[in-house]
Amino acid sequence: MLKSGKKVLPVILRELKILKEANKNYLYLCMLATMLCAGIKPTLLAVIPKIFVSWMCTGNTGNQNAYAIACIFAAILLAGLIGILCDNILEMRLVELRRDELQKYQKWYQQIDYHHLEDAAFSTKNQSAIDALGGSDGFYGTYMALIDMGKYAATFILCGASLLRFHIGIICICLLSVYLSGKLNACIAASIEKNEPARAKLNKQKSYFSEIGYDFSYGKDIRIFTLSGMLKKKFVSKSEEYVCNQQGIFRRKRNLGFLNELLVCTRNLSVCLILAFEYYSGNIDLSQVTLYLGMTIALNQALDSASDKRVELIQHAVYSSHYFDLIDDKSYISQHNGKDLPGGHIGTIQFSHVSFRYPTSEKLVLNNINFQIAPGEKIAFVGINGAGKSTIIKLLTRLFDATAGEVLINGVNINTIDKDIYYRKVSVVYQDINIYAASILENVTGYTEDTTSRERAVQCLKAMNLDKKIETLPRRYDTSLLKIIDENGIEISGGEAQKTAIARALYKEADLYIMDEPTSALDALAEMEVYELFSQAAMAKTVIFISHRLSSTKFCDRIYLLSPEGIEEAGTHEELMEKRGKYYNMFITQGKYYRKGKENNGIRENTD
Repeated sequence: MLKSGKKVLPVILRELKILKEANKNYLYLCMLATMLCAGIKPTLLAVIPKIFVSWMCTGNTGNQNAYAIACIFAAILLAGLIGILCDNILEMRLVELRRDELQKYQKWYQQIDYHHLEDAAFSTKNQSAIDALGGSDGFYGTYMALIDMGKYAATFILCGASLLRFHIGIICICLLSVYLSGKLNACIAASIEKNEPARAKLNKQKSYFSEIGYDFSYGKDIRIFTLSGMLKKKFVSKSEEYVCNQQGIFRRKRNLGFLNELLVCTRNLSVCLILAFEYYSGNIDLSQVTLYLGMTIALNQALDSASDKRVELIQHAVYSSHYFDLIDDKSYISQHNGKDLPGGHIGTIQFSHVSFRYPTSEKLVLNNINFQIAPGEKIAFVGINGAGKSTIIKLLTRLFDATAGEVLINGVNINTIDKDIYYRKVSVVYQDINIYAASILENVTGYTEDTTSRERAVQCLKAMNLDKKIETLPRRYDTSLLKIIDENGIEISGGEAQKTAIARALYKEADLYIMDEPTSALDALAEMEVYELFSQAAMAKTVIFISHRLSSTKFCDRIYLLSPEGIEEAGTHEELMEKRGKYYNMFITQGKYYRKGKENNGIRENTD
């Protein structure tokens, strides 16, 4: 067994334990029944030729042999029916078990620290885990391979017991053969295991380009920018790499398979010679030769199949071990004290000498940042790309932890507060808007159906001036979005999607609202309108705005201008304009693109 074959038994025991944890103990009986039925059938089939040959050799025309044959066929039929029934039950219930385990993994994945999602090494491990749960390999395959191994083991025990009484040499030859064959197959399994990281990586890359080709959200870009050729080229390239990777495994399988066939031929010849010797020595008659030959064939078939299935079992168990190792790793979910939020609400927010660098980088994104936000204030962070605006939001939403310094909520380090309690008090609209294949209301409320939540969601949508458009739709607020689930679903514009996401954030009734550039699909004037609407709707709440465009920050209580060096300017819009510093220059420059000149009859200028 290969090195990581040590993982096989723990994986098997763990998966068997999962049956008990899922209250599916009856599946143990189904497994045992299907194994016994599978073992009985070849054993009984080997007896039938013996009865026929004995019948023909003795010339006995009585009904005893016919009756025996009829009983054997009836037993075979019954065993087959029971086996089919148990197999069907096992397949259905194990598919359900795999689904439950996939849901468990999805829940775990949603709880891990966010920074792992941006780690390429974790992405590869995640792909292996998904492969282990997503199809017939890995988790599900381990069960099925184990059941098949049990079937072959039952055949070996029943046939082996009969052969052992006749000639122990046949058993020894068969076992030696399967041992050597197992060594060859273990080499194949070792190659598969060693190749798994490369296979998972190439499969992920190949699948990425394949999925883009069918992803509706990429459809417009692919057509307008004629990207299909480039995507096809990259897909073909990665597919060829994947095929080459697999061909290496197939070549090794072929070479070792030839040696295996030579071993099988030697085994079969040896068994035939033993039977011939015993027959001509007068130790057995012709009917017994037929019986033991049939038993040997059944036993060898079981051993050969078990040897092949053993490789599959190891492969599936190794895939499963990647999944189990991942979810058992405690380092992916930070352990916090989980204290209550002081005062029950988010009040004062303070960054005290906060510095931050991403785990895979040596460069500081934030360096010694200090500021304080009072309850109910409307704050804007502005600045060029890479200044750290969105990074501040990631620290505030606990997607990352500060490298140095502290983020304080009500004077307490944010990392000591229970995440679930904290998240209930925070609502965020990110730059990348997600619209779900559900009704307009469900996109705001989640899947709550009570009347109060419905009325409140409608008010939030009205606050974003979406009600006029929604009222024209056939099913109004129950109209489905996207066509993935409902073929009659509608596609809304980018601006409408952003307003829907803002209504979703407003619906949450949080203490802290964060707008991380969610209005990129709107022009500056429309953006300012939406921000003002949102600011009015979240009247007494703390609101943080992130924006490239300064026209939407005029109504804020305080503005922080960020640069790669840190906070360069801070104050109200009027104060910063009076300083005539960087904020002033940025505001004036941006304003040119939206100022209507008399000479162009209202057309926006496009010059410096």
